[in-house]
Amino acid sequence: MFSAAVKSRAGTVLLVLLVLAVAGSGFNRLAAPAWADVRAREPALTPDAAVAAAGQGVTLALLGGFRALVADGAWLQMYDLWERRDLPAVQTLLQTVATLDPRPVYFWLNGARILAHDFSHWRIAALGGYEVTTPDVQRRIDAEQAQQALRHLERAMHYHPARPDAQYLLTGSHYDTVRNGGKYDGRLGIFVPMACVRELVRQGKRLNVGLEVVAFAEEEGQRYKATFLASSALTGSFRQEWLDQLDADGVSMHQAMQHAGLNPADIPAIQRDQSNYLGFVEVH
Repeated sequence: MFSAAVKSRAGTVLLVLLVLAVAGSGFNRLAAPAWADVRAREPALTPDAAVAAAGQGVTLALLGGFRALVADGAWLQMYDLWERRDLPAVQTLLQTVATLDPRPVYFWLNGARILAHDFSHWRIAALGGYEVTTPDVQRRIDAEQAQQALRHLERAMHYHPARPDAQYLLTGSHYDTVRNGGKYDGRLGIFVPMACVRELVRQGKRLNVGLEVVAFAEEEGQRYKATFLASSALTGSFRQEWLDQLDADGVSMHQAMQHAGLNPADIPAIQRDQSNYLGFVEVH
C-alpha cells in the first residue's frame, strides 16, 4: 500500500512537471515579443546576464518566459545586495528590473528613493559618517545622488513604441505659473500625458509611435528675465550668457542651479536629436 501511494504521488509530480513544461513552452512564445522589446531598448541585457545578476532562481522564470516574475526575482535579489550596501550591484539590478518590467510604478519610485537617499547615506558613512564628513562634501554627494535618481526617473517618462526604430512624440508642459494663472497652468499639460500613458499601460496597448513626457522649469521668466529656459536647452538654443542673469536677491542663475544640485555644464547634453521625433504636443 505504501509503495502504491509513493508511486501515485510520483506520478502526480511527474504530471505536474509535464504540465508546467508545456505551459512554460507556450508562455515563452507569448513572451517573445516582450523580450524583443526589452532587448531592443537594452541591447546589453541578455538572459545570461540577467541570471548572473539576479541569481539562479531566475533561471526557472526565464524558462517559463515570465517577464514579470524575472523582474520580481531580480528585485528580491537587489534587496539582498541592498542589505550588504553593495552600491554597484544594487544600481545594476535597479536598471535591470526597470528594463525587464517597466510597468510597476513601485520599481521606479523605490529605485529613485534608494539612489537619492540610501546611496547618499552609505557614501557618507563610508567616509566616516556625518560627524567627520564636511558639509560641502555632504552636499556634493547629496547632489550627485539626486541626479542619479532623476536620471532613473527620466527613463520612466518614456512610453516605448511597438517598433524599436519608431519615432517619438514629445509632449508635456511647464511647472511654473504666473500670478492668478491657477494651479494647473502648465501642469495640466504634464498630468494629461502621464494619465494617457498610465491608461495605455493598464490596457496593455502599444502605439506605433513612442511618447516622451517632459516637464519644463522656469518657462514664464518669473525669477529671471530669460524665458523658455528648459525648453530652449531641449532644442539646443540655450544661451550661456543667461547663466549670469541675477534675480531680485542678486543670485545668479548659475548659482541657483548649483544650489539645487545641478551642473550648468550639463545643459548641452539635454539637447534632443530632432530626427528622432515627430513633433511636440502641449495640452494647455
